[in-house]
Amino acid sequence: MYLAAHTALLAALLCALAGAAVGAAQLWQGKSSDLRWLERAQILVSLCLVGASCVLMYALVTSDFTLEYVADYTERALPLFYRTTAFWAGQAGSLLFWALMVSVCGTAFLFTRTYRELSEQTRCWFLIFFLIIIFIISINYWSNRIICFIVCCCI
Repeated sequence: MYLAAHTALLAALLCALAGAAVGAAQLWQGKSSDLRWLERAQILVSLCLVGASCVLMYALVTSDFTLEYVADYTERALPLFYRTTAFWAGQAGSLLFWALMVSVCGTAFLFTRTYRELSEQTRCWFLIFFLIIIFIISINYWSNRIICFIVCCCI
């Protein structure tokens, strides 16, 4: 279950990077008419982050201490309210929470009339902006893990 959450976070990171790169390439070439891929990237990033957040919340609610984050920020004596608010107690949880909120709000905006009334170039800039923000938040989450992975591979 936790491997699926880490995979979802990695997929969100890569999808945000790929989406932002595709959007930037479209703007560079003057083609802002194909927004389907950017919108799908935004939705996919949100789904991945929602999935990872649900796994963390489940672990917090059930006091699954096999997850290091749960063991560090909760204990069995805590009431349910405090166990659920431990979601953003540590840096990793806070970054996940921020990425989740940014992506969900951005995805919700995709389905509004205001978004559809924007010009295609403005929509492209909007999606690139949101995907870059999510990428920056996600890369901060993964930075320690990537450095550890590179060091372990080199040894």
